[in-house]
Amino acid sequence: MKCLEITKMDLLLCARMGSSRLPGKALMEIAEGKNSLDIIINKVHSVIPSAKVILATTSSPKDDILANWGEKKRINVFRGSEDDVLGRIAGAVEQFNLDNIIEILGDNPLIPQEIILNALEKYNNINEDNKYVASATSEYKFIKTGNLFPIGIRVQIFSRKFIQNLEKAATSSQEREHATSYIYNRPDFSNIELTFPKFDIEPIISSHNFAINTQDQLDDAREIYSAFGRNCTVKNLVNWIESK
Repeated sequence: MKCLEITKMDLLLCARMGSSRLPGKALMEIAEGKNSLDIIINKVHSVIPSAKVILATTSSPKDDILANWGEKKRINVFRGSEDDVLGRIAGAVEQFNLDNIIEILGDNPLIPQEIILNALEKYNNINEDNKYVASATSEYKFIKTGNLFPIGIRVQIFSRKFIQNLEKAATSSQEREHATSYIYNRPDFSNIELTFPKFDIEPIISSHNFAINTQDQLDDAREIYSAFGRNCTVKNLVNWIESK
């Protein structure tokens, strides 16, 4: 896997233990003693070895175990609102003085490294201090093409200035309960760039969700990781869906 360097590019992981459908999912084993967060960190470090890791979790007592896990791993931990995810991310960016941020949800361990790398290359080619790049999924309602990545394997990369502007613009609770839901219908918000699959993906496959939200999805993640390991590709994931 190709490595890519950029000044002060750091990884921000959002995770919590209080999932209503699968409580404690963040620390559940996927394979070889590794949980979802371990796998994501490993994948990002294979692309950017110098990336500092920040775990953004909540101030709820039920997330004490997650914060303790991060501290034992010598990971930077930020604790904030359980409902205001955007505020939690913005707070972590400020506390740790982050300039360029790779943000991946803690329940997205199946994200292929190629998606991370492609988004990083596009981000590096934008000569602005207010920028945002993400892998294209159906979350972005303004996308006209039907060729999208499946849900649950998304990476978002943004600058400090971008998240500061977004944090000011998004005022309603609905706009703040996810990191970037404010921009899903606002393609002109500010320098938004998306990366797309390099081969055609059928809409029914694009609608598949690889995020770990249920026991069935956890079982699927274990099966997929066992079959393809850390170097699982987008093509592997598509073929796996088709085989089902």
